[in-house]
Amino acid sequence: MKKFYIFVVAVFASTAAMGQHSIPSLSKIAIAPGFQAAWSGHDMNPGKTLKPQTQKSQDLIQLFDSIYQWQWDTTGTVWSIKGKTSGYFYDANHNLTNVLSQIWNGSQWVNSRQTMATYDAANNQTSWLSQTWNGSVWVNIEQILSTYDASNNLTLELGQDWNGSVWVNYAQNINTFDANNNCTGQVSQKWDGSTWVNTGHGVSSYDVHNNRISYLNQKWDAGAWVNSSLCNYTYDAGNNLISYLVEKWTVDAWVNSSLTTCSYNVNNNQTGSLYQRWIGGAWVTYGQSTYTYNVNNTLTKVLDQAWNGSAWVNSGLLVFTYDANNFRQSLTGKYWDSAGVKIMGGDSTFYYYHTVLGINDRMVQTGSLTVYPNPASDYITFETTAGQTPGSVSIITLNGRQLLTFQITQTKTQYNISSLPVGVYFVRLKSDKAVLTGKFIKQ
Repeated sequence: MKKFYIFVVAVFASTAAMGQHSIPSLSKIAIAPGFQAAWSGHDMNPGKTLKPQTQKSQDLIQLFDSIYQWQWDTTGTVWSIKGKTSGYFYDANHNLTNVLSQIWNGSQWVNSRQTMATYDAANNQTSWLSQTWNGSVWVNIEQILSTYDASNNLTLELGQDWNGSVWVNYAQNINTFDANNNCTGQVSQKWDGSTWVNTGHGVSSYDVHNNRISYLNQKWDAGAWVNSSLCNYTYDAGNNLISYLVEKWTVDAWVNSSLTTCSYNVNNNQTGSLYQRWIGGAWVTYGQSTYTYNVNNTLTKVLDQAWNGSAWVNSGLLVFTYDANNFRQSLTGKYWDSAGVKIMGGDSTFYYYHTVLGINDRMVQTGSLTVYPNPASDYITFETTAGQTPGSVSIITLNGRQLLTFQITQTKTQYNISSLPVGVYFVRLKSDKAVLTGKFIKQ
């Protein structure tokens, strides 16, 4: 199974793997790959996909410029650079369209992977392409194509591998939804070279508040669906998940497997999770997680502990920091040995970004703005649709500093950018009818 994606998201653990692949959700954000496994165990709402494409605070939107990952050695005293994701590009609607991932080889940054995404008019991600660097050129690895219904529900995810010359199917997920847009069923299939073969089936039910109350996982065996596992969820009056019970199917009956019990504070923030297994006809405690929040009700710390039979011992720790706008600035983690004494390692991630005005503060876009060539070195052309001129064009740095402003009166205008430093710039065209945006690279 492929372990690394630049665009990643925590998904419910019961999603079936198909063949050698597992199709990731297409609502993805570039985060530190090393922390995906750690954070996936702290999904506050199992069964519902997390969709942090951009973070919003009041009227601001956080757009990433780069994310750096550091690795903590087993002595717990030395940090070493591990990798970074950079080259973040967004479209006019702040959808992430391109991310470059690099690793540190000891003396310089070396390309590793890049991903590209496309979106429809409703900002649904319709494609996701992953490429690897072979030392001289980018080489295709895989792609995921998605389709949606009229309510923007994801109905199909098709995964394909690159065989060196063409795209080849490997797996797909087919989803169905109820009238409230809750996903009630998912069929997972793998491609055997000529046809689709069933592998997994998930069936969900919901209460009147649209909380998932059960999830039945089945596998395809001898031409029929066979029960595999069943999750049952309970909620409090505030629709907070207070427990989820996992049962396994054994021949002809459901047998208890694991139980997670959740606790909350007065602000409905989850403060704890208690983990138990069914052993010898009784529930046996084996772990717990404790969650800490700041005054903005934002998660700042997750402490994982294991029960050794007589006391709690530390097993893992995640610490988050934020800026004045409550945007995440860093994520640091470490983990201990089974005795909870020796630090075995850790990771640290630092987020570098800029903020832009939220969509609600922008005028409705009623036209288009094209900027070319891109990249450019001396001259760049701004081309817009009829009716969008006259207008004022601004060239803005990634940190929001306005460098140049000039007027245009024609739908196509060429401008000399030779004096601009090398870098990435936003372009904003403001007229009486709309505010249009674009981006270009000065090389």
